[in-house]
Amino acid sequence: MTTAPAFGRIIGADDVADAVLGQLQEWMTAYLAEKARQAGLDADTLPPIRSWDVLPTRTPGGEHEPPACLGVPEGIRGVVDDGTGKLAGQFQVAVVLLVESIEYHPAVRLIGRYTAAAAALLVQQRHYPDLPVTAVTLQRVDWSVRRRNRHQGEGVVTVGLHVPGIVDPIAGPADVPVPPTSTPADPPIATDVQVAVVHTFD
Repeated sequence: MTTAPAFGRIIGADDVADAVLGQLQEWMTAYLAEKARQAGLDADTLPPIRSWDVLPTRTPGGEHEPPACLGVPEGIRGVVDDGTGKLAGQFQVAVVLLVESIEYHPAVRLIGRYTAAAAALLVQQRHYPDLPVTAVTLQRVDWSVRRRNRHQGEGVVTVGLHVPGIVDPIAGPADVPVPPTSTPADPPIATDVQVAVVHTFD
């Protein structure tokens, strides 16, 4: 049974990163196909994403099979109180894309196309069913290619999602649930009690 949250909704950076990754999982294959068609290639030329994950930093480990798409929450900027206690802010999320190729120039083209598809997707698909997102800002798109065993391309698409209602206001003390406490045992009944009266003088 679903109940109303005791303290109003509390939205964290991990919630937003999960939502962004969910948006990419839903749309990325279609955007890769469209990017391939616009480049004069067959729609299935760009392989679909194989690895999805949310990471605490932009430095991925070696366990993600490319093509990979990783969401990295990078904090909240510009937190604003609307005067009622309801907070709004812009969550920053970096989307890291990983590809690889045997040769350098194909790796350059590959990572360029994946980052372009992800950037277009995040700017156009702004409806998040589980989050009250009111605006999405494309902040930066970077990519590079490094030589290891193969040529590995890494792209980063950084977006800002404006979310009102990070923390909902609580109207008053009556709305605050009382933390559970243990009930103390009844104190022993005292007999032959003497009462001392203390007078205080100003």
